[in-house]
Amino acid sequence: MRKIYLLWLLAAPLYALDTKDYINPTNCNLIIKQQNYQACYNYKLKGNIYFAYQLEAKKLTTNQPSASTKISYYPDLAIPVEFRSYPEDYTNSHYDFATMLNLTNLHTKLKNNISMATVIPFESQLQQGVWTALESHELSLTKRYGRINVLNIITYDDSPLRIGNHQIAVPSNIIKVIYNNQKRLSQCFSFHNELMINTSKNLIDYQVSCSMLLN
Repeated sequence: MRKIYLLWLLAAPLYALDTKDYINPTNCNLIIKQQNYQACYNYKLKGNIYFAYQLEAKKLTTNQPSASTKISYYPDLAIPVEFRSYPEDYTNSHYDFATMLNLTNLHTKLKNNISMATVIPFESQLQQGVWTALESHELSLTKRYGRINVLNIITYDDSPLRIGNHQIAVPSNIIKVIYNNQKRLSQCFSFHNELMINTSKNLIDYQVSCSMLLN
């Protein structure tokens, strides 16, 4: 209970954040807008640098794919062929498929068919551990506030590690911003995307000051 309480305590009011300050033609080679998300795609990196979505309590569904359900990932046709990523790029890479979208917000059909435009290479222990816990935390906040906005900020080294035949860049850091401007909610979490992580850390250990990151 103490850790949960601290998550609330450390949430400081943020200035009115607008995804247009991040996802715009100046920052993005391609803006992908779908019903459930917006993505800022970088051709050189062959991945996203910003990814945003909204969760609404009245639209949440618990129909998650079962462990036996095969999820298909497909190249996004909105992206020019030479800049696309493909599922096979992840083979033997030691990185997992990590979709930036919280799948609870999708209908069952969409959950089983995921666009590669939503995916980045993610260290497997991070993906299966604290990131999953953070997605559950998003759902708790959604139920508490009725609606939340989420902005993922994905950063890369100047010369990033690349995987696969299509040379997909591996992010060095992922920042997740959870906010509701009307309810004065803002929480920020920062994760290093590294192969050797401290698995003993809890979600609170990754929380950082939003004002330091975004102001």
